[in-house]
Formats: sequence, C-alpha cells, structure tokens
Amino acid sequence: MARPAALVVALGLLLCGGCRRAPHLGLERVVVSQSAAGDRLLLVGVGAEAVREAARQALLGAGFEPLPASGEAARDWRPFFGRAAVLASAAEPGAAGSVAVVVELEASPADGDEPALRARARGASAPEPGEAGLGPAFRRALASALGGAAQSIALDLLEERKSDRDLLADLRSPERRVRDSAVRALADRKNAAAVPGLIERLRDDDPELVERAVGALGQLGDERAVDPLIELSLRRGPELTARLARVIGDLGGVEAQAYLLTVASGHPDEGVRVAAAEALGEARSRAAARGGAAGR
Repeated sequence: MARPAALVVALGLLLCGGCRRAPHLGLERVVVSQSAAGDRLLLVGVGAEAVREAARQALLGAGFEPLPASGEAARDWRPFFGRAAVLASAAEPGAAGSVAVVVELEASPADGDEPALRARARGASAPEPGEAGLGPAFRRALASALGGAAQSIALDLLEERKSDRDLLADLRSPERRVRDSAVRALADRKNAAAVPGLIERLRDDDPELVERAVGALGQLGDERAVDPLIELSLRRGPELTARLARVIGDLGGVEAQAYLLTVASGHPDEGVRVAAAEALGEARSRAAARGGAAGR
C-alpha cells in the first residue's frame, strides 16, 4: 500500500530529526488474535500467518523497524509488540463483487510502562479480471485496512512528541487521521486550552471523530462543553444521545442537570430516558457531596 509522502517525511523527523535523537521504533514481534471474522478469511485461503505477515509489513511500512540483535545500545530503541485482530470480513452486496475487511491493530510498548496504541481501519477491494476466487481481493482489502491502522498508530506517536500549540493546530488539519490523533493526544494531556478546539470538532464531518471529541471533552471535565454537547444531542440518534447524557452528567452544573431532567422525563427513546435519569441521579449525588464537604 502506498504511503502518503507527508507521513514518510514526518516519520523521518520522528526517528532522526531535532537535536535529541528519538529512539528507533523497534518491532519485536506480531501476534494475531483469533476471531470469527478471521476464521471466515481462512475459508478463502487467508490464514492467521497471512494476517500476521500483513500486519508486520503494515507496521514496517509506517516507520517501525525490525528489532536488532541484542548487542545494540538499548537507549537507541523503543521496542513494541504488535497485535492484529480481524473484526469483520465480508463480500459486499451490490458492490460489483467487492469485499471488505475491518481490523484492529495494536502496538504495545514492550516495557509495559505506557498504554498500548490502537487503531481500527477498513479496507475494500474488488476481484481483478482473471482472478480465481475471492482470496486475492480479501488479501488486498486486509493489507489496505492494516496499512491505514498502522499509519494511524504512527501518527499517534508523532503527536505525542508535539507541543500543545501544534496539536491545537492539528485539530484543523484537512487530514482526518491527523485530526483524530490530535484529539487523542490532547485528551491524554488534559489541557483546558484544548476545550474550544475540541468543541469545534463536534461538527466534524466524520462521525467517529465526533465521538472521539465527545470522549475527550468528558476526560477534560470542563463545564464549557455542556452547551455544545447538548446541542449535539439534539441532532444525533438515540445511541449517541444516551452516551452524551452520561458525559453531560459527569461534567455537571445547573444547565447539565436541567437538560438531564428534561430528557429523563420526555425523550421518546426509553434507553435515553434511563441513561439521563441515571446520569441525573449521579450528578445530584456528587453536587450534594460537594455541598456537604463545603459546609464542614
């Protein structure tokens, strides 16, 4: 799978640039998690070893390097374990015989001191003239999905080295993966200066990135997000609205409680009403506990 030139250049800066040389990203080994979707790939000749090798090639293509023999200086290497899981694989109806694969890829630091980096991606391909069966098309779709996931992980590694100012600028990048990585990095840093930029991402064209921004705002815990999240709930379906009720309840405040009371008593979806009622009860309990602590 071809890599965007910008990503290749950026990874070069990660591995070699600046006054202080960053460690090489060493790929120690890759394993495959068994799944029903992966078993279905086996039926078209794409077994676990093919998935493992495709994941390895995707990570190498995104900037990881094979971990060298143990003699080299440990400070120059940052070793990772890779894990690949196939979440879905299917021949797509009404799409000229095309097939699709959805994967989750994970890169876990070998020392265990940092959280794993995970990404999901989808790849699709159509059989080419003269091909026998769907196996080759599934292999291409698998490679495409793993390549996209590996690039997302590489971008996450780039973002964690950036300043908050640069991450805030990345929230407006035309590249979806860059925006997504910036949202995740800013959520981890819990910098309140990110709140306005994350609120802006609630209107992103990508639904998954919108949900990522919701989670990031919940992590930051800033009440400035309450009104924008309420506005988002008015234009989204019940599943996200139920999640928003819980996030809004966690953020707290008078407006949050008023919204939850309205939703709990009048929303047409029962699941949303239940979520709002539970969030309201928890918000009131926290407010009462704070009031009691302040009175002592």
